[in-house]
Amino acid sequence: DSLDGHLIDQDSTLLTLGGTPKAAAAGLGGAVATVVIGRSLHKAADLLQARSGVPDFRFDHLLGLDACDAFTVTLAEISGQPVPPAIERQRAQLQDAMVDTHFMTGSLRIGLAADPDLLVALGQFLAGVGGE
Repeated sequence: DSLDGHLIDQDSTLLTLGGTPKAAAAGLGGAVATVVIGRSLHKAADLLQARSGVPDFRFDHLLGLDACDAFTVTLAEISGQPVPPAIERQRAQLQDAMVDTHFMTGSLRIGLAADPDLLVALGQFLAGVGGE
């Protein structure tokens, strides 16, 4: 009945509830753009683009300044609106926090294990704050 959702408060369930209704997914062909987050979704994005003709914008992840900057600029370009000052302020706060913690994360040796999308995201994020 939906493409996404949540687990209910019971011992166990095989399916999630709620999420995006099928009717909403059927209307994707009328969208201005599709935003795809995660390499694992590229095949689905290819299929959606082929069926709908709607242009897509792909991001491996949204961790770190470079990834967030690319995402924010893309949203501004799609909407035709400038990046809101509140978002620019939050970026500056994040950058300041990253500078403040760089002495702790610089040259820090880190081992990671995760699913492929998360592994790429965490690896690039940690490298961006000086981890090795």
